[in-house]
Order: sequence, then structure tokens, then C-alpha cells
Amino acid sequence: MEKAKKLLHFLDNNLELIFGSLFLALMVIFTFSNIAMRLILRSTLPWFQELTRYLFVWMVFIAASAAIKYKNHIRITFLQTVLKGKTKHIMEMIVYLCNGIFGSILAWYAFPMLKAFSDANMTASSMPWFKMSWLYAVMPLGMILFVIRNVQGIFEEVKLLKIHASEEEKEGGDN
Repeated sequence: MEKAKKLLHFLDNNLELIFGSLFLALMVIFTFSNIAMRLILRSTLPWFQELTRYLFVWMVFIAASAAIKYKNHIRITFLQTVLKGKTKHIMEMIVYLCNGIFGSILAWYAFPMLKAFSDANMTASSMPWFKMSWLYAVMPLGMILFVIRNVQGIFEEVKLLKIHASEEEKEGGDN
């Protein structure tokens, strides 16, 4: 049971980073290989370029949830520096809620799109073995991870808000 808990904790902290790093490494390998082939053989493999683009799409959708986890998502930093205490935590919860709603809407509409690509049995132009549904599968997956990370962010802000409130209560009780 303890090993499973440690594994889940490890995945919670590193899942997006592992996949993002893997996709980035593969992109670098494919791009470097294509450049080397162009210089040495005067020819490239078109599917390397196409697969690199697809890996980039996967990396972006997976990285969106990592950005939420590490608080690197788009935000209005001016408000973060001006707001203090409870107001700051409430604003953060509103941001997480808006992000979560946005991600939920994208995930909701991504499932029918994924089904349409799957039913159409479309393949990539230079890779007949690569089904386009594999590319589009990242949209619902990435958005579900994105929503989960936003829910985690809301819980974290609620916890910080409670801590902040208890500290204010202690300070008020000392006077």
C-alpha cells in the first residue's frame, strides 16, 4: 500500500514533466536526424517532420496542466502583487475556476471530434500507419489533466485561505 502511495505521489508531481520531456527529446532527435540526413544524404524523411509536429501538439496539451501545477499559466501578475491575504486567495480560486470551466468545455467538445476522426479512420499524410485519432486523443486527455490540476489548485487555495484565516484569528486574539 505504501509503494502505491509513493508511486501516486511521484506521478502527481512528475507525470506531465516526464511526458513533456520525452516528447521534447523525441522532437530534438527527429529534427536533428532530419537535418543530418539533409546535409549528408541530401534527402529527408517527411514523416520525421510530421511526427515532430504531432509531438509538439502533444507536448503543448500535456504542458498546459503542468503550467497549472507549477503556477506558470497565464495570469495577471499585477493583481497578484497588489492583492494580499484573503482577497488574493479568492482571486486565485476564481482564476482556477475559470481555467477549469474552459478546460471542461474543450474536453467536452473534444470527445465528439475524436470520435469523428476515429470513425473516419483518417491517417497522416506521410505515415499511413499513424491514425489521426491518435493525434486528437491528446485534446480530451490534456484537458482532463488540465481540469484536474485546476481542481487541485482550488483545494490548495482553500487550504491556504484557512491557514491565513487562522493566523488572522490568532493575531486578533493576541490584542
